[in-house]
Amino acid sequence: MKKFLGYIGVLVLFIVLVNSISLADRYMKALIGRTFTHLALGVSVQIIGSFLFGSFLGGLNFIYEFKKDGYWKVNKERLFALGLPLFIILAMVNISYMGVTWPQAIRELLFYISKRGMVGYIAIFLGYIVISSFTKESEI
Repeated sequence: MKKFLGYIGVLVLFIVLVNSISLADRYMKALIGRTFTHLALGVSVQIIGSFLFGSFLGGLNFIYEFKKDGYWKVNKERLFALGLPLFIILAMVNISYMGVTWPQAIRELLFYISKRGMVGYIAIFLGYIVISSFTKESEI
């Protein structure tokens, strides 16, 4: 029964998180539609919401690791090899909406990422990588 309640709690948290992200995204789209001046903030809200969703997905494994005995270890190779490039790409996408110009090759990459709707997926993957990089090593 305890596991069942835990699964129900995770499901409720998932539904609340998805609805909150959707509500924030709809609000920013409506604000951008009315004023046309909050485009960079709208992208930031999308990135943060997707990052939180990825953190939620990685958080399930984090809870399992939290219950273990041992010392915390950060998988630095995973963070630097996967997390840092994804963070840089997301930062560059957001900065480009603020009016910064980039070299032609980078501009085309950012345009492709933005128009294909890959910003959300990259942020989800980044959130998962950041949270799941924390593990516990056994004391033995």
